[in-house]
Amino acid sequence: MNMPLVTIITVTKNSESYLEETIESVITQSYPNIEYLIIDGKSDDGTVDIIKKYEKHIAYWCSEPDGSMYHAINKGIQRSNGDIIAVLNSDDRYYSNEAVETAVDLLRKGDAVGVYGNMLVDYGKKLRTRRVFDVSFESYLMSMKGTFVPHITLFVKRSVINELNGYQEKYRYAADYDFILRVLKNYRLQFIPVTLAVFRRHASSITASGKIAPERDLVLQDNGLYEYSIFRRKFTYFWGWVKYYALNSLGLVKDVLRGERAV
Repeated sequence: MNMPLVTIITVTKNSESYLEETIESVITQSYPNIEYLIIDGKSDDGTVDIIKKYEKHIAYWCSEPDGSMYHAINKGIQRSNGDIIAVLNSDDRYYSNEAVETAVDLLRKGDAVGVYGNMLVDYGKKLRTRRVFDVSFESYLMSMKGTFVPHITLFVKRSVINELNGYQEKYRYAADYDFILRVLKNYRLQFIPVTLAVFRRHASSITASGKIAPERDLVLQDNGLYEYSIFRRKFTYFWGWVKYYALNSLGLVKDVLRGERAV
């Protein structure tokens, strides 16, 4: 059976609070052909000690200053050998031991250049499922912070990343939105209706900081999409979010009835 090499990249900077959980979620995956890279931005807490603890499971790691999170991701891509690339942040984790295997299996069988799935949001005292769906270029364009394609659940073929020249480092907070936008403009991503990862939301996370939305407008301007038909923007935005909220509200009810909602 063909088992393509999957590179998982984790970028860190002073991540001692959550990094060990992230690493454990990678090294316990059932998929046998994983290359794990950790790119640390010269942490001055206990992050490097944690990395050294798991050194035998890591194909490559470094601890040196970098320009931004996306600069670090690009460094990881340049160091990688995988046919498929995934990025897992240092405060997030894979939902199950089968997450990578599930993603790779579908990617191998289909004609999409990448796959993504649902995620859980970890608020500390509770977990909430964030369900998404198959999206088009237009619906993703209207999704504000890129909620419709959770970046930590995305597995993409290396050939596409190379063709698009990776992540644009001029963006500090929304380069993943820009990257996925460029992928969807030229290729197809396929949705997997399973939970792949857990996103940890806390006070210092980029999502909680509110810094993504302003930079998203810059992404649209740079891609010549800011003046996209006002009616189409509002119409597509409205119906995209109606679908998203309806899907998640129904899912929340089902979770409660099954007793699956963690509190």
